[in-house]
Amino acid sequence: MKKDELQKEIIEKINREYEEFHKKFLDLQKKQQKLISEYRKRLEELKMKELKDSVSKKF
Repeated sequence: MKKDELQKEIIEKINREYEEFHKKFLDLQKKQQKLISEYRKRLEELKMKELKDSVSKKF
C-alpha cells in the first residue's frame, strides 16, 4: 500500500470514529439535560410541598 493511501484510510477511520463518538456524546448530553430538568422540577415540587405543609401547620 502506498503511504498516501494508508494515510487516507487512517484519516477516514479516525473521522468515522470521531463522528460516532460525537453522536454518543450529544445523546448523553441530551439525556443529562433531561435529567437536570426533571431534577429541578421535582425539587421545585418538593419545595412547594414543604411550603404548603409549613403554612398548613401554622394555621
